[in-house]
Amino acid sequence: MALELTEWKITDHLYEDPEAIFYYLEAELEEAEPPYAARALGNVIEVRGGVEKLSAETGVPVEVLQTSAAALEVVDRETMTKVMEAFRPRDQASSKVA
Repeated sequence: MALELTEWKITDHLYEDPEAIFYYLEAELEEAEPPYAARALGNVIEVRGGVEKLSAETGVPVEVLQTSAAALEVVDRETMTKVMEAFRPRDQASSKVA
């Protein structure tokens, strides 16, 4: 019997659970190399319906989101933190991202 593999995409999970965006960005910011953190922000932009919509949800200017998502070496930690805060789970509302 052959093993059947299916494609798994993070964006599918983020669509289903918006609070997962917080944990996803938190992990990428702490663990990943800069290009992966930028790709993570790009995934969130996709999931939330585009850069303009994410900007409206987070208060981060469109230009800043675009620049951070395109970063190849340094991802702006302040931008990532602002995006994360917009999706912080309610049960963690009292703690702040470092």
